Amino acid sequence: MGSRGHRAPAAKPSMSYGTILVDLSLDEGSDAAVRAAATLARSHGSHLVGVAATGTVDTEFSWAASRSLHEANGARDAAALLASRRAERFHELCRALHLPSFEAVAIEGDRASVLLHRSLACDVTVIGQAGIEREDRHTVEHVLLHNARPTLLVPPAGAGAKVGGAIGERILVAWDDSAACARAVGDAMPLLRRAREVHLRIWLPASEARGSAHTAVQVRLAEIAPWLSRQGVRVQAEVEHAEHAVGDEIMRAAARLESDLIVMGTYSHSRWTERLLGGATRTALHRAVIPLWMTH
Repeated sequence: MGSRGHRAPAAKPSMSYGTILVDLSLDEGSDAAVRAAATLARSHGSHLVGVAATGTVDTEFSWAASRSLHEANGARDAAALLASRRAERFHELCRALHLPSFEAVAIEGDRASVLLHRSLACDVTVIGQAGIEREDRHTVEHVLLHNARPTLLVPPAGAGAKVGGAIGERILVAWDDSAACARAVGDAMPLLRRAREVHLRIWLPASEARGSAHTAVQVRLAEIAPWLSRQGVRVQAEVEHAEHAVGDEIMRAAARLESDLIVMGTYSHSRWTERLLGGATRTALHRAVIPLWMTH
């Protein structure tokens, strides 16, 4: 028996993020992350939590050597003082930005471990990138791989880092048909519903412009776009043919569409991704000049 048609349900009411977590553990890049997180918090009426991790004291010493123990304790005290100063800087920024609800905590421990633990009681984790090639690379990748919540990565000069700058007015969704990407889109739904423009793109090699893979992607697109529309998202969905690596194509599309946010999954291994998107995540981490919304 064939299915009977019926009217599509009305657009879902707009959701919001109740609590947003922002990393304060970088001297360079934390201000941009705080401003981006504050913009998001103001838009969604969220409580903003700043977390300054002390990091681990990497001083080698023997417990029998009082001098080394003294040096280790001094390093630990200095790290705690630095974390407290970062928390105070966060308070100053939030007051200057007139946020109604915020708090800061300084916590002893490894940056990634502290963020992952605290993120369990938050809706979004915001991290600044001072330079992905430097020592924060491991932390960023570790958080991306193990965070139970979506991660918003903010480059120092990102569009969302500016006071009052937009985050999510023009969103590019880099769809790869993976579970991670579907989760990223679901996590970003409050942003997608509010966006003025949402561009969903799937990339295929130019050599497959007329092949069966292109047909399969078109069929998939005909499922995804209506799903987003029924969620109240104004979406424009297209297949693009990649002349370059897909990570590069994502960056080119974001610039061409004047996007202020990219939504994508991370390190996924779907049947398309294995062939096309192996390095897309790392390309985005290294080259993006706008915030990245990522879910693993």
